Amino acid sequence: MPFAVKYGRRPIYIFSNLLMGIACIWLAIASNKTYTVFLVGRAFLGAFQAPIESIVPSTVTDMFFLHNRGELVAIYGLAVLGGNELGPMFSGFIVQALGMNWAFWIVAIFIAANLVCMFFFMPETKFTGPRPDPFIANRAAEDTDQKEQVLIEESSAIPKKTFVEDLKFWNNGDPNVNLIHIFLRPFVLLAYPTVVWSCFLYGMALSWNVILGASVAQLFSPPPYGFNSNAQGLFFLSPFIGSLFGVFFSGPGGDWIATFFTKKNHGVREPEMRLPTCLLAAFFTFFGALWFGLSYEHHMHWAMPVVGAGILSVGSQMGTTLGMNYALDCHKEVSLYYL
Repeated sequence: MPFAVKYGRRPIYIFSNLLMGIACIWLAIASNKTYTVFLVGRAFLGAFQAPIESIVPSTVTDMFFLHNRGELVAIYGLAVLGGNELGPMFSGFIVQALGMNWAFWIVAIFIAANLVCMFFFMPETKFTGPRPDPFIANRAAEDTDQKEQVLIEESSAIPKKTFVEDLKFWNNGDPNVNLIHIFLRPFVLLAYPTVVWSCFLYGMALSWNVILGASVAQLFSPPPYGFNSNAQGLFFLSPFIGSLFGVFFSGPGGDWIATFFTKKNHGVREPEMRLPTCLLAAFFTFFGALWFGLSYEHHMHWAMPVVGAGILSVGSQMGTTLGMNYALDCHKEVSLYYL
């Protein structure tokens, strides 16, 4: 993240994707070797896929206004959780039909295609040049047409990059950014109660999804369920459908609720206006976990724990999205540097 703050998002996206592709090739080869080599490859992959946890929300704040961010961060959350849910489903079919190594070869192919698309069609989103100042425009002219003219003149002073210029991989960096200071600054956020609370909310919501991914094979392969690899993969269709509902409730639904309270507050937006949606997320998480646990404990029909996992994923998806949105809303002045 310090490099993303100083030199921009684009080189980190491309560099991390490149190393992820190398790690997947490593794992495809190591899947037929010793467990230690495979485990080291997994650690290498995890280290270089980690940037998506922080750079994507920063990219959203780079490009979009406050009233659009809830829906867009929800879509990002769906990409993270949806990948955790659909990945096991597809890998179950791949492993059973082609073997473990092809589960990684296919991911490496997709990463290579994504890397090409990123290089040609994903320009830098971090902007460090001069910006139009609407306050200056307001003071300079009272008439609406004159205000627009002033803004247009200021905007025209910012040169638009050509397609070839957008392909530049690296830039000289922001001279006002010190890498060591930026590396240490996130620890300052531990003094912000809202950020700590958002971290716990995000982590606890995401942990349910991780628990399902790690335990389904152990829970449902033995009797009385006896799920094979294909059935274990299909299990994750239910959490994925739940995540789709969670995206709607926390994204457009959360934005609608926040806008409603903003109007009640005479047009002044407060970060806490997103918090009523947390009550709905807590309900789905608690009810889904209870449903899943009790139905499995009493060996009910397989559909019962599957539905419970779907309800649980509604709350998980909402929790991850709300955690990021609340932190960004509370500390938007530091989100571009810290998150």
